[in-house]
Amino acid sequence: VKIVHLERLSLLEEIALVRSVSGVIGPHGAGLTALLWGENLSVIELFNDVVKAPYYILSTVLNHEYTALSGRPVDDRPKERNRNFIINPSDLDELLCELDDSNRK
Repeated sequence: VKIVHLERLSLLEEIALVRSVSGVIGPHGAGLTALLWGENLSVIELFNDVVKAPYYILSTVLNHEYTALSGRPVDDRPKERNRNFIINPSDLDELLCELDDSNRK
């Protein structure tokens, strides 16, 4: 797993990067639109407690393997969707192992 800030890349760099990876992990947001450039990706979308469907739908249309992982809010901002959240590292690790096992088959 490598942390990438897509907003720091040019569009051509972003396209090349997403075409070269087997999976994408990211919080719900516009950055996941980059899924358009990938083929047969494993997608893990991270949420606080507010789950939205657009990237599930996009992943389904593009034939990507999609999984959502919810964390827990760590602040009490008035709008739930804007709250910072934390993901349990064990939950993410378990999910990555499951995806790795299914990709080996």
